This record gives sequence, structure tokens and C-alpha cells, in this order.
Amino acid sequence: MSAWLDVATITRISKHKGGSVAKAAAGLPFLLQPGAAVRFAPPVLDAPRGAQVAAVSGLSGDTATVRFDLPGGAVPDALVGCHCLMEADAARAIAEELGEGSLFTAAVAGFIGWALEDADGSAVGTVADCVEHPTQLTLTVELPDGEERLVPLVDELLVSLDEEAQVIRMELPGGILEA
Repeated sequence: MSAWLDVATITRISKHKGGSVAKAAAGLPFLLQPGAAVRFAPPVLDAPRGAQVAAVSGLSGDTATVRFDLPGGAVPDALVGCHCLMEADAARAIAEELGEGSLFTAAVAGFIGWALEDADGSAVGTVADCVEHPTQLTLTVELPDGEERLVPLVDELLVSLDEEAQVIRMELPGGILEA
């Protein structure tokens, strides 16, 4: 596991709530908590490289409004589209405090051994490997015939994660499993 983990993306600014709207990375619980230190990627010319989370409000599912302690004069608008990176050990500690330690461990371990199902519940295969890229996880899925396919684990495709059954359910676009 790398020293830094992509835990969320800043999707927009909420001027009336006074913060940035952040969405948790696919497969992870919402880990941006007050006091947490984050780095922003990619770097933006008129924005800070990092900050500390000052407050979190309006948590709904995997999205919340986050206020960062930004250095004087920093413009939060410049951070829209940036990913929030957190030291992996700090992210693990927060996940455990939130009671999400096992889901966090599964996500960081790449969901290896988990079953992948299509949105309708039909079996697709088993996760054989996982690669963390700056903006997403890519699953290597072993199909029943022994072939392997790469499947991006992104919010747009993710339907659900069943931690107890170790099943990932996704809305897979046509052709993604073809050779």
C-alpha cells in the first residue's frame, strides 16, 4: 500500500454552507474528519497543496460539506475537481474510529477474493488483483472461464458493496468484459 491514499474528491463549492462538497472515494467510508491533514492532487496554481479539515457537516451517504483551514488568501474554488489524499495510517485510524475498519481494510487490500456481480445480481467473476491509480482503483477480475478483465471501480459504475458477503455489485457497460 502506498503512503498516501485517495480518500475523497472535491466536487463543488457550497457557498451557503461555507465549504467544499466532498465525495468519498469509491469503496471507502467518508474519512474527512475534523483535524485530518490532507494534500490536494493534482496541484493547482492558485490553491494550497494541503490543509487540515476544520469542520464537516451535512454528511449524507458518501458526501458532505467540508471546511478546510486554508492559508490566508487561498481560494477554495480552485480546489474543485481535486482529490484529497491522506496518509494511509491516518486514514486507517479514522476508519477504525468510525467503526469502518474492516471495509477500509478490504478496500485498501483491493477487494481481492471478493465476488463481482452485475447490477442484476448475476455473477461476473472474482477479484484477483487491484491497482490503485491516482483517481480510481482498477480491479483485475477472473471470469469463470479463467480469462481476466480489467474493471474500473468508479462511483459511476458502483451499485453496492456488501461487506458481509464480500460482493461488489456494479452496473457494467456493454462490452467491458469482451476480449
